[in-house]
Amino acid sequence: MTSHTSTSCFSCRHSKRRCDKNLPTCQLCIRKGLKCSYPRRRGQRSDQPSRSIQGSESISDSNAAYSGPIVVSSSTEPQIQSPSASTSSFAVTTAISFLAPGLFREAGLEIPRLNIGLPDEVALHLGDSQQVRETASKFFRTTWMPIISRKRYLAVVLNPLSPSRRPTALLALCIKLCCLSVHDDEGLGKTSLYRLVKAFYSDVESTQVLCVQVLQAAILIATFEIGDTIYPAAYLTVGACARYAIAMGLDKINKDRMGGEPKTISWMEIEERRRAWWAILILDRFVTSYPSSLIGHPD
Repeated sequence: MTSHTSTSCFSCRHSKRRCDKNLPTCQLCIRKGLKCSYPRRRGQRSDQPSRSIQGSESISDSNAAYSGPIVVSSSTEPQIQSPSASTSSFAVTTAISFLAPGLFREAGLEIPRLNIGLPDEVALHLGDSQQVRETASKFFRTTWMPIISRKRYLAVVLNPLSPSRRPTALLALCIKLCCLSVHDDEGLGKTSLYRLVKAFYSDVESTQVLCVQVLQAAILIATFEIGDTIYPAAYLTVGACARYAIAMGLDKINKDRMGGEPKTISWMEIEERRRAWWAILILDRFVTSYPSSLIGHPD
């Protein structure tokens, strides 16, 4: 039988959330991956040095109140949660949000953001901001597959104050892949970049919540595979794009103006989502144009 205490834990106090007061750990701290600690005396506002394993220094109130992917430790400095623990917490909360979105909202859960940097090889291929700008200019001079807003994309990748996000880096890498010349006789550079893009896409997809940048990157990968006749990879990638888009609610984009998203989404992103969905439909018609590839179900 679960025991209870009469006071809320420090994390719930500072985040102003309702605490179930379970011992030894409340359910909210378990969901968020936080260390749960309760006051030992009336009026106690913060954890005391006696709570730490080393018993050397106390934990500050700000560390106890932090609700991100940092675990409050017994030392004076907060330590970033280990990759295995943070990835596990991410996987659990993401699964709940996908399988039971209503329960996810009612419980006030939040998907933790994984603090994962860019691989060195990816950063090397992207280059500096000037190289990213030149690649983007080359890409946006074409009129085919217009699924990315030039204004929105450049505002993110060229803003020095904007943090480097893995989905944006993945999209930039896919743009570079699609800008490579088709008349590459040896094709060594193109092949190595393609393999890097595929590996990085798989990594980002498994550690990132559903977002339009990852979907756009997948569409560009499928377009490249179709253009270079990389089969059956192209066929499978288009199918994965459709599943990803349906998971985002884009199949309802023409029935529901927001496509299942909150009303805070901008008109520009709504248009990007609509164009991404139509691009997937076009690619799907192309790769399933052979009778052997058709699925016997109506649209």
